[in-house]
Amino acid sequence: NANIRKWAHVYIYCALGVSTAVTVHLFGSAGKAGGAKQLVQEALISAVTCTAYAGTDEFHQLFIPGRAGMIQDVGVDALGFLPCIA
Repeated sequence: NANIRKWAHVYIYCALGVSTAVTVHLFGSAGKAGGAKQLVQEALISAVTCTAYAGTDEFHQLFIPGRAGMIQDVGVDALGFLPCIA
């Protein structure tokens, strides 16, 4: 079912968003006091990283028989990772 696959992408990319945000935060805050500006920067780095991953995943699907890489799917993936990064 197409709806199940779309929702699966949302949940998988939520996990990617959380793990990316935690990793960026741990590496970014090493030895620093932190603050709101740093958290915003970390969230942006995480969002760009997840968007790049989603984009390259869709690009990869262009070369797989029976699959179609669509830019709209990057938006669906963003529905998963953006709320989890914030």
